[in-house]
Amino acid sequence: MPIYEYACEQCHEVFEELVVRRSDEGEVRCPACSSATVARVMSKPAQSRSGGSSAGGGCGPVG
Repeated sequence: MPIYEYACEQCHEVFEELVVRRSDEGEVRCPACSSATVARVMSKPAQSRSGGSSAGGGCGPVG
């Protein structure tokens, strides 16, 4: 279930929406003004963590 980023063409609000099925995309409404005139926008890539953090969650050998 992807989360897409949209921009409202009426009020220019940028928001995220969970889209379960591709056919549901036509039902996306702006949360600020309720307009259905929205366009999917390219999301910024996630920032990678760098540095010597010792907090778990990294990919590496186990054991």
